[in-house]
Amino acid sequence: QPEFYYYSGLAYNQLRNYKKAKDVLADGLDYIVDNVSLEINFNIQLGQAYSGLGNEKEKEKYFLKAEKLMQSLKK
Repeated sequence: QPEFYYYSGLAYNQLRNYKKAKDVLADGLDYIVDNVSLEINFNIQLGQAYSGLGNEKEKEKYFLKAEKLMQSLKK
């Protein structure tokens, strides 16, 4: 169930435990099936985790993925 991974990653981000957040969220991405909204949220949280870790390249990668998925919902 990907929601468990999402909320766990979200909580780790809020606790500023960015490495744990990144690991949990990356694992949870594999369990998302046909839920674009949840995938967007995963990518946003991954972007925030990488931002907290100081990895700007990965942060941008995940924020761009989220943005592209948001655009696909509008079509």
